[in-house]
Amino acid sequence: MARRFIIDSLKYWVNKYHVDGFRFDLMGVYDIYTVKKIRSELDKIDPSIIMYGEGWSGGTTQLVPENSALKANGPKFGKSQVAMFSDDLRDGLKGHVFTENAPGYINGKEDLEDTIKFGIVASTQHVF
Repeated sequence: MARRFIIDSLKYWVNKYHVDGFRFDLMGVYDIYTVKKIRSELDKIDPSIIMYGEGWSGGTTQLVPENSALKANGPKFGKSQVAMFSDDLRDGLKGHVFTENAPGYINGKEDLEDTIKFGIVASTQHVF
């Protein structure tokens, strides 16, 4: 029922107000099936609609991690056009957002090249 409400709401906003993109806070609280279903339904209206979210949950959820729309599960979206914010790139460049004494590359910390590369390639698995 919640899935249907979310999808119907998004479709309404697209059709009524011509919204062309959505950002999902804490996308990890959604299950992968729901996020893929949202993408599928939006694609029927306009495949260029942007879907972007935080690939984490912000805490525990009722979902098992393997079924959550987490950044670690990005490959499970296949070719679906679902983007996720890269905290790896942010933290590698400027430092950890929640730790005051954890500088990033631009603040002089060394040995972050792989972290930055990982963020640049959209947090996908690559061999550097």
